[in-house]
Amino acid sequence: MYGSLRRFRTEIGFVILSVLLAFALVACGGAGFDEANSPRIAYAALASYNEGDEESQYVRVSLTFDREIVVAEGYVPTIKVAGVNIGADRVDTEVSGSDMEVTIRVDRVRDGDMTLSLSKDADASSVPDITDTSGKYAAAAGRVKALIPSGVALEPVSEDGRSGVKVTHVFNIRCIAWLVLSDGGTVVSDSLMKGADALDGAVALHGHDFLTEDAYDVAANLADTLTSHFGDRYEFTASDTVVTFRSLADADAALEVSLYGYAEIE
Repeated sequence: MYGSLRRFRTEIGFVILSVLLAFALVACGGAGFDEANSPRIAYAALASYNEGDEESQYVRVSLTFDREIVVAEGYVPTIKVAGVNIGADRVDTEVSGSDMEVTIRVDRVRDGDMTLSLSKDADASSVPDITDTSGKYAAAAGRVKALIPSGVALEPVSEDGRSGVKVTHVFNIRCIAWLVLSDGGTVVSDSLMKGADALDGAVALHGHDFLTEDAYDVAANLADTLTSHFGDRYEFTASDTVVTFRSLADADAALEVSLYGYAEIE
């Protein structure tokens, strides 16, 4: 009888221990992914800036999630520029409510194609280091693909019956501003638009001297750049901070010069 009682107590104890272990495993299992409740990137924007010298060139990536988030201490997203990994020592991450601001220190951006991945694992569906405020739901493993902005800004103008652009802001960092020439809404192509100085139909305006160039310098370089690519068909003239342009073949051509860029959430 006593042996049966001991066996019974042992079996009961084993069951209770198993239940407690199972509960502990569930409780400590971390956040999981849920299609309806896991945070997702809803908005992304990029900007560049400097603090007055070569060592202080930065790219800021501003992310907004569809709900408030909590981020684990020491978390750093995976960032690649032109396919090259950016070290964690060059990245700073700050979170407030549903916003995450990622600041990247750069030296020179030759190819501005940037990818920011929330997860280090390309095949992951969620990121346990980012959760909703309850801590139950891990963020979806989103990714942002973007072209790093130069800081150059152009405003459409018209002078003496000719279309043009005014340079309203100059380079923030040593990088490239990508220019698109359109004629009647169609992007103008050129045989020189290949290799490192061409991207998706845009041509490269280089900002090597970003610390010293002013709007007058950028306007002059912009006119020279476009002339080097399209001068056989179009005329580009810089005057102060304004560049005007016209077609050599059609006085009524509707020309436009714009900046190329993108920021896509995947």
